[in-house]
Amino acid sequence: MAQNNTNLIENISNYAPWISFFGTCILFLFQNINLTYLFIFIIGFFMNSFINKFLKQIISDKRPIVHNKSAENRMPSGHVQSVFYTLIFLSILLFKNKLKGVEIKIWIGITILLGGLTSYNCIEGGYHTIDQVIVGIVFGNIIGYSFTTII
Repeated sequence: MAQNNTNLIENISNYAPWISFFGTCILFLFQNINLTYLFIFIIGFFMNSFINKFLKQIISDKRPIVHNKSAENRMPSGHVQSVFYTLIFLSILLFKNKLKGVEIKIWIGITILLGGLTSYNCIEGGYHTIDQVIVGIVFGNIIGYSFTTII
């Protein structure tokens, strides 16, 4: 049974960036939220991914020994950075009263859960070190905040 839970957490965390992305897009569309917010969110999401790839090349910090199969650069964690980008973007818009409704609050709660599961899986599964996850959280928050200043 514990193996099934581990597989479920790993599967959720592997797809967490896309779950948070598409869930947010669908929420924006069905809630008739200003499409400018959606457009900025989408541009920011892909810029966040581009910045992550750029940071990995500059920082050049390798995967933990547990996953020595790949010598790719892993600092910062892209999965964590993407989920936290979405989380801070939505949270700030909610705080600024640009977003309203219980659905937004529920989705932010789900995104918090996705961020926690992804961070946990990255460390526990040996995909990233704690430092790599923390840097992913920090950069996701910085980039998410930066894109909300446009609105």
